[in-house]
Amino acid sequence: MTIDIIITIILFFFLISGFTLGFFVEFISIFGLIGVFLGSSYMTPILVESLKSHYPGINQTKGYIIVFVVLYCLLIFIVKYINKILIGQEKNVINRIGGGILALMKGIVISSIIIAILLLVSKFNSLVKKQTDKSKVVEFYNETESYIYQYIPEELKGKMEDIKEKETVDSYIKKIL
Repeated sequence: MTIDIIITIILFFFLISGFTLGFFVEFISIFGLIGVFLGSSYMTPILVESLKSHYPGINQTKGYIIVFVVLYCLLIFIVKYINKILIGQEKNVINRIGGGILALMKGIVISSIIIAILLLVSKFNSLVKKQTDKSKVVEFYNETESYIYQYIPEELKGKMEDIKEKETVDSYIKKIL
């Protein structure tokens, strides 16, 4: 029940935010976020290689987090700047509805990531397991997961299968920490 309330609040926040900002700002935000993910993947090996001599403890995961945060902050700055430029313009109903729909889609993706992380954590934590077992949103996620899974690239599916095994999860957690 708690998970359902949190996910509902997240989706509502994204819907209202998109309705307020409009289609154009949300469109830039979504494609900017995709750019942040792609840029982080591309720039992480370069960063890790250049910092390894100064910071021997840095690994791919830590490097990815650093690059992602920096690029995401840059994206926020750009979106806020564009929003300032567009603030004086009147947004019609279609622009607002389009922004709401795009933002809601972004909220669904982020909520799905949160649910996937909660399901992973629930294997190790009984309190989280109890909450995920009671959640209607998690139940819906589990029902639709196989449908969405068919659109994921094969290479990523292989990595996801590896993560499902407990030993691999433990090694990923140790790498992160």
